Amino acid sequence: MEYEKRNPGTKIYLESAEALFVPEKVTELKKPCDIIASSDYFVINELLIPDYASWSIRFANKRNRHCLP
Repeated sequence: MEYEKRNPGTKIYLESAEALFVPEKVTELKKPCDIIASSDYFVINELLIPDYASWSIRFANKRNRHCLP
């Protein structure tokens, strides 16, 4: 990826999953995560905040958000 080339030592891992399975990767499987992008705000607001994420922000359109722990 271009970002990794410009930022040596940084590694980006991309995974895709059904919207409701995404929080399970963090909450049940204990996979480390810095950013989650979901097409369903419910996933972040109801299943991750406040125990696994401190905030979320909308991006792109009404159905997409980012989540940062």
